[in-house]
Amino acid sequence: MILNGPDTIFCHEFCENFIRFGPAILVSVAYCLAPEHRLPVAYKDGEDALLWLKNQALSPNGQP
Repeated sequence: MILNGPDTIFCHEFCENFIRFGPAILVSVAYCLAPEHRLPVAYKDGEDALLWLKNQALSPNGQP
């Protein structure tokens, strides 16, 4: 989201409405935003989130 973070009611309501349409797991990542953090920092945040999800899925009890 450009103007709102994942902890705002706008984002929460969007995510809540999105998952009502079918079985899904929704993950909201709090990216570092510009202008304080320029690209590719947001890409690295996304990559870190995907790696975390992968590790959670492959590890018993969510432990690395």
